[in-house]
Amino acid sequence: MTLKETVTTKNTVTPAKAGVPFVFSTRQLLTCFRYRNMNDPLLNEPFVRLFVGTLVGLVLGSFTTMLSYRLPRGLSIVSPPSTCPSCGSHLTPRDLIPVVSWLIGRGRCRHCAAPIGTRYVVIELITTASIAAAFVVFGFTWALIVALIVIIALITTTTIYCERR
Repeated sequence: MTLKETVTTKNTVTPAKAGVPFVFSTRQLLTCFRYRNMNDPLLNEPFVRLFVGTLVGLVLGSFTTMLSYRLPRGLSIVSPPSTCPSCGSHLTPRDLIPVVSWLIGRGRCRHCAAPIGTRYVVIELITTASIAAAFVVFGFTWALIVALIVIIALITTTTIYCERR
């Protein structure tokens, strides 16, 4: 498939608009969650599910960490952007790479060198493992969406509860 084409839907290829190489409709994006696509050998491979689940888990783990920090403090989950709790400097995208940025920075803020708690990495790793397992068990189905919501809600509420005790 070239950059001039978009996703194939029902055996037809829709040409992309000039300057917009890949245009996906909601219908096209949701087709991967239809049960009939589970017959695709690639999507049915446990290793592929585990790999995709791990990537999605890392991103949602970072989101879960943000939720568990901001919700009990009454902060917005939309804005302001993430900051260091010690010095207040805005975190750049390279500072927000789940787990990896914590390991590269040796658990310290890049700006003020204040220690960043292991709480963030532990929550991200638990969320990643749970979501990767859900991908392997449920595959690309609607049950997976429900499982992701439940996992995020349970880990967030458990973290908030444990910190409030």
